Amino acid sequence: MAVLIGDVSGHGPSAALVVAVAKGLVVHLAEQFNPSTALTSMNQVFMTLLQKKKMMTAFFLVVDSASSTMVYANAGHTYPNLVKKGELTVIEQASFPLGVRIRPIYTNIQMNLDLNDTLILYTDGLVEARDLTGISIGYERFMEIAPSKIRELRRKQRSQSGSGFGKQREIRSLKMMSLW
Repeated sequence: MAVLIGDVSGHGPSAALVVAVAKGLVVHLAEQFNPSTALTSMNQVFMTLLQKKKMMTAFFLVVDSASSTMVYANAGHTYPNLVKKGELTVIEQASFPLGVRIRPIYTNIQMNLDLNDTLILYTDGLVEARDLTGISIGYERFMEIAPSKIRELRRKQRSQSGSGFGKQREIRSLKMMSLW
């Protein structure tokens, strides 16, 4: 399973067109199952088409449920978080966004996953959002509340679907990622 999360600079029709280009590229490039190669190819297209007028951050990962591993590469995107045994870890990998540098280096990193690990993918819009009192959520507060929210989601999902493995595990993971 391949997953890409990204964030385009700016708003409106021009940003929407960049998203459309990215989506088309991902459909074609995801078959490679090589995140760093896919991001490098996307960057080449962005450099040609956008000429540094727009940029896009991206985090591309491929999950192999058979081996319980994931391979990922980052293109300047907000660092994902991994909740493992109730502890939140930031997965740091500094890099340049797509469409900024002619020859950026995107590196694949492989990580083993356990059954109850949860990967949190998000854009900066989440930490910039304001709660009901008007206070910005911010990175620190997000990192404080994420593990308890994951536990709460797991409890709800177990009560709705029971315990299971295989494809249900993948679906639960995607569902959790989409809820943030």
